[in-house]
Amino acid sequence: MVKFKEFLAPSIDSKITYFFKKQAEKNPDDVFEYVDLVAINNDRIMLIYRQTRKSVYQFKSLVKSVQ
Repeated sequence: MVKFKEFLAPSIDSKITYFFKKQAEKNPDDVFEYVDLVAINNDRIMLIYRQTRKSVYQFKSLVKSVQ
């Protein structure tokens, strides 16, 4: 599932790292993957990320490695 989260632009790296850490703590059975960052305007950034169940993520990784 692709999701979106809006951030203020200053110190965006630490905010995104903290956001993913918190999401992983709240949803221990899920994997969160960075997809893209999109500038909305001069002071806002939109993070696009993917949330996947760990079992599905591991299965997809296994299929890719076998091919």
